[in-house]
Amino acid sequence: LHREWGYILYTNLSVQSTLLEGFTANGSLGYRSAAGYSFDHSYTSHAHGWSTGPTFALTAHVVGIQLTSALGATWSVVPVLSGLSAAEGGFETSLGWFGAKWSVDSDSDELTITIETPDGTNGTVIIPGSGTMTVDGEETDNQGPVMLTGGNHTVIRKMSA
Repeated sequence: LHREWGYILYTNLSVQSTLLEGFTANGSLGYRSAAGYSFDHSYTSHAHGWSTGPTFALTAHVVGIQLTSALGATWSVVPVLSGLSAAEGGFETSLGWFGAKWSVDSDSDELTITIETPDGTNGTVIIPGSGTMTVDGEETDNQGPVMLTGGNHTVIRKMSA
C-alpha cells in the first residue's frame, strides 16, 4: 500500500495527491487537460473505486474505529499501531460523529486514545499492551475490553507492565 501511495504522491506523471485520477487507453496516467490528451475524456477513472479501500482500512484498522451495529448504536475501537506513533480519523452517521485519535509517547511508553461518539451509543475499547490503564482519569484493574457509553473519553495504557 505504501509503495502505491508513495508512487502516486511523488511521480511527476500525477497530480501528486492520494487520488490517482485515471489511465488512458495506452496505459499512461491521464487527466482531462490539453497536456497531451487534447481534452480526451475517454479514459477509465480509478480515483473512485480503489481509493475507498485504503480509507476504510486506515479508519477501521489503524485508527481502529468500527460500527458494530446499524448506524453505530454500538461500536468498537481496536487500534492497530503497526509501528506508527499516532493516527486519527472518524466519520458521521445519522446518530452523529464517531472519532478516535491515538498516540504513543515513547518517553513514557504510554498509548493515549481519545474517543468521541454520540450520546446514546455504547462501545468496546480494546487496547494493546499489558500495563496499567486509566479510563477518563480513573485507574482500573481491568486488563480486558473497556465498555463505554457514548460521549468523550480518554483511555491511557502503559504499554508494558
